[in-house]
Amino acid sequence: MAEENFRSGFSFKAVLVLFGIIILALAAHGFLWVGSSPDVQFKPAMPSIGKRTPVTIEVAEPRRGLTHVKVDLVQGTKMVTVADKNYPASSQFAF
Repeated sequence: MAEENFRSGFSFKAVLVLFGIIILALAAHGFLWVGSSPDVQFKPAMPSIGKRTPVTIEVAEPRRGLTHVKVDLVQGTKMVTVADKNYPASSQFAF
């Protein structure tokens, strides 16, 4: 009888602990997951880019959203920041 109580009590507690660990791991994964790379589309108005060539850049990340976008133009050792914009973080829970 003592052996039966020990076996059933131990397995129930072990299952509860294991279930709790799995739930915590899934919650941490959901909150800490960075997500996929954003989709970036670069559309110059002409085939080559000069000082006055208009360029349209579209950046999107449909699943988690964007919080910061920075656009730098680099040529050789020169780098110029064209745009630097912050967006409010989206909610973790969508209802």
